[in-house]
Amino acid sequence: MTIKIYHTSPEEIKEIREDGLFGDVFFWAPEPYFMAPTVKAIYEIELDDNEIIKAHQLYDHEIIEKISERANVDLEIAESFLNGSINEFKYFDDEFTYNNPNFDIGDFSWFLQKCRGYAARKMGFIACKDADEQGTVYLIRMKDVFKRTQLCDNDLLP
Repeated sequence: MTIKIYHTSPEEIKEIREDGLFGDVFFWAPEPYFMAPTVKAIYEIELDDNEIIKAHQLYDHEIIEKISERANVDLEIAESFLNGSINEFKYFDDEFTYNNPNFDIGDFSWFLQKCRGYAARKMGFIACKDADEQGTVYLIRMKDVFKRTQLCDNDLLP
């Protein structure tokens, strides 16, 4: 079975870069979404079920080590962060973040989403199906995959 998912952007995407907060991981959703006030482009990609891995199935030792180092937690906790079995916002409570002002839980959460996209690709999948505050999301490393996307008609824009 195939699904269509969507990515919105404040501008048309001319190149895929890896140096941003999410590397080359883009967020996709089952329907077009409009978080930015100035969405100018909507992209669509079709994926087969066998190209998608669920977050709870993810594993990559190298990525787990990076998570462990970044969060200063043991490897077991880091693995649970990668596969989503431990929620970072519940693990790092208000007292922890108050006592560690240099630790930005929002940035760490975005880092985890990036890690999930990278782990999915390393495991041979195109996308990682995950959930965030907006609902179901798909995390896709766009390097070498962007050519599969289509720019949608403007009638989908708000």
